[in-house]
Amino acid sequence: MEDKLMKKVKKQGLFRQIIGLFSLLFVTPFSSASDGWVKFTVTIKNGGTCQVHSGYENKQVDLGTVYANELSTANHTAGEKDFDLWVEECGDLINETNKLKFVLMNTTNKPNLLAKGVLPNLETGANKDSVGVQLLTKQGNPVEIKYNASSSPTETLVLSSNGDTLGAEAVTGQKHAFKLPLKARFYAITDGKDDKAGDVRAEVIFAAFYE
Repeated sequence: MEDKLMKKVKKQGLFRQIIGLFSLLFVTPFSSASDGWVKFTVTIKNGGTCQVHSGYENKQVDLGTVYANELSTANHTAGEKDFDLWVEECGDLINETNKLKFVLMNTTNKPNLLAKGVLPNLETGANKDSVGVQLLTKQGNPVEIKYNASSSPTETLVLSSNGDTLGAEAVTGQKHAFKLPLKARFYAITDGKDDKAGDVRAEVIFAAFYE
């Protein structure tokens, strides 16, 4: 399961940051040079095979439009949007969120950003080092992103002892199905607004393990 985020910044009198969308796809290539994606990959180990909930394979969440001057001060954020990951058919033994374990990881080694849940920009424009994407729990706490040189997540990178820590929720009325509600928002890495316009592409790999 793969979640994608595209965001683009345009300059029209005022700086405008056009935020794109999330999508739960795994192999779709970037459609153009101006597209950027946040990827969420789910792998399942032990106890059965979870399926992505119908309609979430190509899920899109519009993050709207914000002005770049909202990101003119380092550590400021804008454009926050809720989204969730939904898996189901996880096997007859899996009914409790405390049986789930989660990994969110990135293959870019920027520990200072990842520790704050900020995904670095992979594009090469002027805003490469000035704007990122921050991930948070439903409660608004930054989600620490683990660095891994390989794109294959392992249980050694587990963020928490169980799914309760990140706020996983059982789907009401459906057995063996779970949602992980999260938030995404733009994050200013540096001060100033002149270097905020441009394309931004960020990636994160998401893995769900269950006992």
